[in-house]
Amino acid sequence: ELVVEYVMNGKPGTARKKDFETLSLSADLSQPAPLFRKEFDLAAAPGSALVTVHSPAYFELYINGVKAGKDVLTPAVSNLKVQSFTVTYDVSRLLRPGRNCIGLWLGKGWADAITVRAQLDDDVPSGPGRRDAMSASAMPREKQRPLLDESRLSVMWKGNVLHLGDTRGFWLLARLARHPNQYVTYLDLVTDVWDDAELKTATASIRSAVRRLRLKLKEGGMSDLAAAVRGHNERYILDL
Repeated sequence: ELVVEYVMNGKPGTARKKDFETLSLSADLSQPAPLFRKEFDLAAAPGSALVTVHSPAYFELYINGVKAGKDVLTPAVSNLKVQSFTVTYDVSRLLRPGRNCIGLWLGKGWADAITVRAQLDDDVPSGPGRRDAMSASAMPREKQRPLLDESRLSVMWKGNVLHLGDTRGFWLLARLARHPNQYVTYLDLVTDVWDDAELKTATASIRSAVRRLRLKLKEGGMSDLAAAVRGHNERYILDL
């Protein structure tokens, strides 16, 4: 079980999640550049330690008050409707025995809103390695959109990342996510996803792909996203 003790807006709190589940902390949307922080203890200085950050918003990573890396305006600009980038930092020299603190300073940048996941993997010589994760969201539900990473063929939704692979389901979701809350016709899907397939042949294939996509999303803990993929009169929509 992951137990996180945190301070938000000056008020302490505790959150718990089971292994392999995402722990999310909601930020104050009135803050244009929120700062997230988490404290943890290490028995000794780690032999190696990496922090991987995934966010469509701009961010800066701090360990014990020291900025990790020399980069600015991270991550690199991308088409956030189809992909976003992860950045990994070597923070071995910034960690110390005893109490440590990891901080993330974020700004919305080109993103619709702020959502982030940071994961620390360290190897302490005197004990087993550990993995800590911190994820947070400052994104109102009505503005949330899935982030599709075409290089990894994965989708990020509410801090969770699901690998869909090179499947029609992934490209179908990517097509619907380009213009959420707008219907896409079968003919458009055939043209954009099914290439030169015949419409009569593709109709059954599209329905099958939608069923498999919904099932995959549900199994990946994204039931609300699966429910958002809806069809009506030979049209589909990502209803967010």
